[in-house]
Amino acid sequence: MSTTDSESAPPVEVHRAASRQECEERALVLAAMEIPCVLEADASGWVLTVRAGHATRAAEAMRLYTAENPPPRAAPPAVPGVSTGLIGALTVALVLLMVDSLRLAGAFGVDWRAAGALAGAQVRAGDWWRCVTALTLHADLPHLTGNLAFGLLFGVLGGALGNALDALLQPPARISLGASTAVFAALGIVVVLAWHHRRSITSGLRRRAPLVAGVVLLAWLGTGDARTDVVAHLAGFCAGIALGMPLARGTGRLARCQTCCGLAALGLVAGCWALALAA
Repeated sequence: MSTTDSESAPPVEVHRAASRQECEERALVLAAMEIPCVLEADASGWVLTVRAGHATRAAEAMRLYTAENPPPRAAPPAVPGVSTGLIGALTVALVLLMVDSLRLAGAFGVDWRAAGALAGAQVRAGDWWRCVTALTLHADLPHLTGNLAFGLLFGVLGGALGNALDALLQPPARISLGASTAVFAALGIVVVLAWHHRRSITSGLRRRAPLVAGVVLLAWLGTGDARTDVVAHLAGFCAGIALGMPLARGTGRLARCQTCCGLAALGLVAGCWALALAA
């Protein structure tokens, strides 16, 4: 194409943006390469054009500039507001301490441990409430204080599902009790919620960080001496992950019904103990 033909040809668009500043930055790049350009506004924003004879060099310059200056990463989505959980944590501590006090006092003339501990054979026979009552019983004071320290995020439903799975996996004669199943269920829920939030803003290893951290915590805190029920901890963690999947998709709605969920959990615990004491 001759110089005359190049000058008479319609201008070629090399960049379009809603922001004038974005086009001006690219115009400076073209100016540095001594490529004449025109910046104009149209109905959709701003457009940068060059003469047809400069189109190839200008397009390459735009490609290199974009490769060296990728668009900024979008801001992470806002996390729905959820309460700090202080009232719930204090309520959990109060319930665990109250049940342990009633157990030690032998209240109502009942052996609370025998009535509420997780026994695989009895659960399979129909005592489903033991999946919940066992969460409020503890073998000794260190067991109780450990669960109070690590169990501030307490999921009764997650713990109950974990106990149900534990009852199916363990030998029928094995007896299990303690809130640690619920603690690890809560850990599983937190892992899923954190992963769900990060997956839209990161990729690769950073996306999987919550999952890796959850498994590390499970291995670190969920194993111990011969009295540690590792299967129950693993079952609680898996139950928490299963519960966390639907919760992650409805976090905004969950934030609005936290009080109802807390009251429902207390009602579930009270109802299950009523069944246990009456059995």
